[in-house]
Amino acid sequence: MVSYDYTVAMYDHILVPTDGSAGVERAVEHAVDLADTHEATLHALYVVNTASYSSMPMETSWEHVRDMLGEEGERALERVGDIADGADVPVESVVVDGSPSREIVRYAEQEPC
Repeated sequence: MVSYDYTVAMYDHILVPTDGSAGVERAVEHAVDLADTHEATLHALYVVNTASYSSMPMETSWEHVRDMLGEEGERALERVGDIADGADVPVESVVVDGSPSREIVRYAEQEPC
């Protein structure tokens, strides 16, 4: 007879990228549920899309836009934290600059997600 140990966690780290939109909140809730079920750490990632602002004419303009987008990212990550707090799930949050698709993959490869 074969027995299985179902207490072993399938996931230790779960990555949930967010853009702060209402549509992403459902994915965040699902990620929190998974992390809660598997006693995993949730990694919340917000990428400031610098690729779409690379042709701006003035460096000072970019700095202002970057600051605003970074603040938007912090608010999006706070929302993930609020949702995770309800389930007592630990969250590691980070804001990075770059192309979202590249940075999400890079983060997933560098972290244990």
